[in-house]
Amino acid sequence: MSEEKKDEIKQDSIEDRQIEEFEASKEQPTQTENDLDGFEDDQPVKLQKRQRPIWLTLGIIAVCLYMMFSYRADLFFYFAKSEPAPLGNAIGFEAGDLPNNSYASIIGIRNPSKGVKLNVLFSNRNVFQLMGTTKVFVETIAENDKKTSELHEEVYSGRFMRFKDVSYFNTVRDFAAYNFGSDIPEDAILIKAHEKPGEMQHVILIYLISLAILLLNLVLIIKRIRTKQD
Repeated sequence: MSEEKKDEIKQDSIEDRQIEEFEASKEQPTQTENDLDGFEDDQPVKLQKRQRPIWLTLGIIAVCLYMMFSYRADLFFYFAKSEPAPLGNAIGFEAGDLPNNSYASIIGIRNPSKGVKLNVLFSNRNVFQLMGTTKVFVETIAENDKKTSELHEEVYSGRFMRFKDVSYFNTVRDFAAYNFGSDIPEDAILIKAHEKPGEMQHVILIYLISLAILLLNLVLIIKRIRTKQD
């Protein structure tokens, strides 16, 4: 047999062996397939959602409680009686036992020489004293204020406050002492003539939103506690 024929037979034998090895390798599962088979036999893995940090939930609850506490006086005034409690005439006025955030009215004459303009975020305010007394002050919105050169008696209706409980009491008191040489007594009152019950709808909205968020986060905390106990 010639050398060329031997080489040809040898080459065919090698090719047959490679084909057999290839066919055998297809029938045997690979390492990846074995891994997948074992995974399918096990219970499916449940991916757990990442829980919100507990400190964040407690922080949200604290903010809601703070908002509800801060607006409690506004909420009380929102539901006050729609008819103002008459306080009589400002001349010779003596403070009674009417609680803060009540709706009240008083009769008096605006003192044109004793007033101060306060720069507030949304609207400037005028705070002035009524004549014949050192204990009655009225707050109005500067843009809506009606000033006249004549002195005349007027009825002022609005939110009743003890002046010392208002945030800017010390500012107005210092201004009056420096500019007018007068002292505002501790039992002075303030009538916010631009505020009426039932008009501050934003207070109700803030309370409802704060309450809803508060309850939602309380439920989340309760669920987390029960889950840990189980």
